[in-house]
Amino acid sequence: MAKLEEHQQMNCDYGQGYFYSKPLPADAIAEWRDKQQHSA
Repeated sequence: MAKLEEHQQMNCDYGQGYFYSKPLPADAIAEWRDKQQHSA
């Protein structure tokens, strides 16, 4: 994920869009976030 690292080096704390995930229903966001935290 070179782009993610590039953004982190520019002190970007937020990101959005298809780079991270396809659009999700509101009730699926917490589950997606938990999976991302466990895979990092």
